[in-house]
Amino acid sequence: MLEKIKSNQILLTTLGIFVLIILVVGITYAGFSKTSSGGNNSISSGTISMSFQEPSNNVVITNAMPTSNGYSSATHFDFSVSATAKSAITIPYEISITEKSGNTLDPCNVRIGLKKNGAIVSGFEVAFDPSSNNGTKATLLSNNMTQFFVGSKPNIRKRACDLESSSIRNGSKVLIHDSITLTQSGSNYTATDNYQLFLWLDESYEMPSDGSTESYSISVNVNSNIGAVGITPTEVYVVSGTTMHIGSTLPNGVNGRSTPELAMQDWLDITYDQETRPFYLRHVLNSFNEIEESYVEFVVTEDMANANSGMVAGTYSLRGGDSGASYATNVDTIKAAFGYSTNSSRCTDNGTNFSCSVSGLSADAYDSGYVSAYGTDRYNCSVDVGGSSSCDRGGVV
Repeated sequence: MLEKIKSNQILLTTLGIFVLIILVVGITYAGFSKTSSGGNNSISSGTISMSFQEPSNNVVITNAMPTSNGYSSATHFDFSVSATAKSAITIPYEISITEKSGNTLDPCNVRIGLKKNGAIVSGFEVAFDPSSNNGTKATLLSNNMTQFFVGSKPNIRKRACDLESSSIRNGSKVLIHDSITLTQSGSNYTATDNYQLFLWLDESYEMPSDGSTESYSISVNVNSNIGAVGITPTEVYVVSGTTMHIGSTLPNGVNGRSTPELAMQDWLDITYDQETRPFYLRHVLNSFNEIEESYVEFVVTEDMANANSGMVAGTYSLRGGDSGASYATNVDTIKAAFGYSTNSSRCTDNGTNFSCSVSGLSADAYDSGYVSAYGTDRYNCSVDVGGSSSCDRGGVV
């Protein structure tokens, strides 16, 4: 029961923010989906998904009374962290808080409690009253957390001001670094951790004598560096007339080369004309060797750049199958390669399709998601609207 102390009141608010940030270093660069309705915030790849489930209402504690045991309050912020993957893996994650602007209460006066799956998390134990016979108050620790000893077991209450800064979420303070281990459920592997966050006033806090109101508000964040799981993408380079699809493994007989040079050499086997061509497909594969992203890459050689004023030698990448989202980037890539700023006449812009051509090399991008690169003889590599890709001889869609 929360009690009112005359006209003094303290407002402690936990706000579950409607954003879940998952750092996906080393997994993939596409295939993510986000939702932010109904309190279910998630981000996922074709390999791993995690979500942060929060209640629809904020927790507000008013007229709070300083206490040594905030767990006795029925008011807390509930949230859960869930994960799904295709194998039995352990995913590390971090729970942190971000202090909102406008706070007027010193965070050193705020104590934090955290329960995981119904049990108090180590480091968030409630201290015994030092004036009772249950414990003896010790000296302050180096990090200014007050420690009490009951027998040989220390009990530590964490203050908001003592939390360490997060290294993966700027401006936030770490509650815990944890991990979730997935177990099989049907064809997938899943797990969920349930949390309760408590806030209360330190018992040593002195209420304002002028009847003013102080407040302290935070947001709760869950971040995961999934790259730490050890799942890393594989990039392969392909020249093949066989159609390949995002979400599928490379078809039988299609060689995924380790370098672009090896892929371009495969043109010799396709055309039998002893000519290599300066374009190919680049696929990003997940840990199950499924294609998660497909690109058309083309090479502007030094000879080509010297023969065509404004062209810039280098390797250029066009992302395919991404309707609308990558169109502007693809256009900028083609412009840079073909020297559009000084030689716009070699390019055509139809609003929804942009293309540039010189002798021996052309490149196209459509806002539908189609991209291609091709030579004068019409051999080409392309990724279509649905993410299907191949290299063959034909026209340009």
